[in-house]
This record gives sequence, C-alpha cells and structure tokens, in this order.
Amino acid sequence: MAHNIFREYVDYDKKVLKEYINTITAKKINNKVCNLIVKVYTDSRYYNAFEPVKKNFVDNIEYYVLGNYLNKYTKIDKRKNLPFVIDSLILLRYISLLEMDNKKNKEKKVSKFEEGFKNKYQNSGILINELIRKIKDNIRKKERYIEKLASEDFSVSKKNTDVKNIFEIFLDNTVKMPDIYSDIAINRVYNSGLIYEDRMLVLYLLTVRELLIDSINQKYDNKYLIEFPVSLLEKRNKLVNLLRIIEDDYLKERMIIKIRYSEYNKYKEQCDKLIHEGYSFAVIIDEKIKGSLTLLKVFTYILLNEKSDKTRFSEFDNVINI
Repeated sequence: MAHNIFREYVDYDKKVLKEYINTITAKKINNKVCNLIVKVYTDSRYYNAFEPVKKNFVDNIEYYVLGNYLNKYTKIDKRKNLPFVIDSLILLRYISLLEMDNKKNKEKKVSKFEEGFKNKYQNSGILINELIRKIKDNIRKKERYIEKLASEDFSVSKKNTDVKNIFEIFLDNTVKMPDIYSDIAINRVYNSGLIYEDRMLVLYLLTVRELLIDSINQKYDNKYLIEFPVSLLEKRNKLVNLLRIIEDDYLKERMIIKIRYSEYNKYKEQCDKLIHEGYSFAVIIDEKIKGSLTLLKVFTYILLNEKSDKTRFSEFDNVINI
C-alpha cells in the first residue's frame, strides 16, 4: 500500500526533536511548550510556513517560537519555562548548523558550538556527549532514508517549462529489455493498462521524494507537472491509493496533475471533486473549446502546445507552453 513519505519523514523528525528537547531540558519543559517549538521548527523547515522576518533561518524560528510562546499560553508558568525555551532554541541552532550550513568553515563552527555545549552542561547531569552523538546518528539515518527511497529500476527526469521553477517530470525506465522487443512494443506496454497505472505509483512516490529533497534544501518554489492515469477515475481503491501518496496540502500545491481537456470533459464530476479537495490540476488543451473559457479558471495552469490558438488564452496569466 502506498504511503506519504513526506509526512513520514517530517513525523520522524518531530519525534526525535521532541526527544532532544526533553534531554536538553532534563524533561522539565512543559509538554505543550515543547510541542509548540517542534511544530514551529518543522513547519518552517519543511513547509516554509512562516513569512521570513529575519535573514537567518534560526533567527526566524526564534522570532516565531517566542512570539507564539508569549502569546499562546495563559495558564503556563512562562517565567519558569522560558529558560527551557532558550535552551531548546540553542539546540535547534546547533541542529540547523549540522544540517543546513554548507560553508567552508562549517567544521570549525560545529566544533566551537559543541565545546560551548559541553562547558554549559558539564555539571548539569545532562549527557551532552550522548545527545550530540544521537543527533548526528539521526541525521545519517534520515540521509539513508532518502537514499533508500530511490529505485534501482526507475528514475525521474525533469524538463524545464517557460515558467520559472515549474517542471514537467517523467518516469524513466532503467530496466534492460530483451532486444527482441521493439521500442514501439515496449512503449505500448509501459504506457497503457495496469502496468501504466502501477508505473504512475512509482512516479508519484519518486516525485514526492524530489519535493522532500527540495524542502530539505530549502527550495520551496519548485513545482512539478505530473502525468495522471485517468483510468483510475473508474477504480476508486487504486485512485485512493495513488492520491494517498500526495495527501498533504504542501504536496497538493506542488504536484500539478496533468489532464487533457477531452478527459476532463469525460470525467468532469470526479475531477471537480478532486479540485475541491485541494488537488491541483493543469489542463492540456487538446481540442477546441466551444463557448466561454470561464470554466478553465478551476485549473492551476493551462497547458498549450504549438497547435493551440494562443491568442484565445491571452486573458489568462497561468498559461504554460509545453
């Protein structure tokens, strides 16, 4: 059964971050405050959920953590918990240095940070060396997770469009087929029927992997135009399984499902329902549209090719030429 690897990754990070904070504060921090810090960090780190008010990523986190902390809770002893909040933010600064800093002097900065940690907590009873080791082990574990998501038999390729940060994404087959099969025969098998539907599951998983890597690298603007097996609109269970892979608002906004206008006309009710649920669609204009073009406003993008009458779509600012 397909699963949401993006959410799985973020949920794992939330779990270990909470463990780190409880360790650095000797479990004295209020649980709600701890959850708040973790949520602000991961929402900003992976979903770019907060408007940047500071140039430095962690400075931005501190701004929103302290702002939310001071305003959110009325029944929690803020004075008592504030030192634990500060300790937690220092810890997040260290983690961000390990994961996000690619400058040449990184190793020196890491050593200096760790030395400061050891000096601060040497008489506190907190096993700071063990915490540092655990943080580094978990970073390697997350890196291995990303590596394991890659497929030996398939990879993805990206094609630029005429709009910045928007790419078409395709599934490439790396399985060596016997020479007795022609390219035409292979393409016919791969691009139709049950095999095509199953290949699309792989494509969606690998595209989410690309978006996860983008997010880790703080490239939040990338969007991918992706194929869609319309035959699944008549197979509810398989459709649910496919969409479960991208069942996340962040992913729905960045994985743009391509559908031909003729297919949309045939499955209009099902497509409109998915659009209402937040899934993004791009319509490929493959036939002449009679009457008003107003109905096209439900689509995130309108895809035109060299045969399209482009003057007719001049009123739209979401046109992409493919």
